[in-house]
Amino acid sequence: MSLPEIPESEAAGRVAEIYRALLAATGLPSTNLVWRHMASRPGVLEWAFDALESAFSAGAFRTLGAGIAAAMPPAAMLPLTRDEGLDRATLEDVASVMAFYNRANPVNLVALCALRRVLAGETSGSGIPAASAPGDPLPALPPVAREADSETRTRMASLARTINDSDSALMPTALRHLANWPPTLAALERRVEALAASGALDAGAAAILAKADEAARRIPLASPRSGAPGTETRDALEATIDLFIRPISRMIVVGRGFESVIRAALEP
Repeated sequence: MSLPEIPESEAAGRVAEIYRALLAATGLPSTNLVWRHMASRPGVLEWAFDALESAFSAGAFRTLGAGIAAAMPPAAMLPLTRDEGLDRATLEDVASVMAFYNRANPVNLVALCALRRVLAGETSGSGIPAASAPGDPLPALPPVAREADSETRTRMASLARTINDSDSALMPTALRHLANWPPTLAALERRVEALAASGALDAGAAAILAKADEAARRIPLASPRSGAPGTETRDALEATIDLFIRPISRMIVVGRGFESVIRAALEP
């Protein structure tokens, strides 16, 4: 089971325009699932982007998201070992995937926190720092794995449950990319289970979400030009925020910790 979405390859009209604007504002090479999922409901992505467009254009989410990531050290994970079957080429590919999500997830988290403020009628803010540069260009993501054996699918489902902290239909797209290298999922699963068992995953995610919420409160937001959302749009937005905000917080902990051990393994 997976969430409905409009992939970039199928986007048209205003949805395609918004996808392009998101990429330009964030400096990312691909549109994340949270926005693709919003696009699957008529008018929902359009209202959300209308509410957040000024902040995106000012670089607020990019700047504040990067600040959150930089302020918190990566979660401690066990170093990779040779018997885990990850050669250098695989590690380099996986490092690129994790770099994408580790840049994108803090941006999306702050944006969702800001969207929640708009829905609550809160638009004032104390101000944001000068916009940071987008950062070094990231390579395009590899295609997601279209087929996987039963063991890989089971491992993906297990990881998704732990990262989501629920049995929701949300399958983090990062896992669909990592399924191209099944031993990577096995290595990640061992480390995520250890993080969850120690309480470090819960604690880290709670701290990141608190920082994202604090950051979002700094952003002055314009009242949407389209006015208040209709009931169906509001319900869809609130459901999307509830669905994504905790898993993204937890994925930031997982992703930054895993990228850290991969980079360490790549050192000469």
